[in-house]
Amino acid sequence: MQILPPFLSQRLASLGPVPRELAWCLLALSIGVTVMPLLVWIFGQVTLGDYANGGPLALWVDFMRGLLRGSVPYLALAVAPYLAVWGIRLLRRIARR
Repeated sequence: MQILPPFLSQRLASLGPVPRELAWCLLALSIGVTVMPLLVWIFGQVTLGDYANGGPLALWVDFMRGLLRGSVPYLALAVAPYLAVWGIRLLRRIARR
């Protein structure tokens, strides 16, 4: 199963192992800092209603403040996509055996 577009996966394949891992890390962390808070806001809207401090941008600002303070739940949400990459790698390795 191909997750990335072919041009991007070919580019990643041409890199060495360390630059490739750094690229995966940066991609996953950027998703964790941008997409994950938006998903939290969407699911919060559906299940809980309006966010008390405003819209999705207000939640993202609050999220960034939490990250800068080093709050563990915020860090966990930001790192979750990278952990998912490692989980997928582990499952693929187990499935190959």
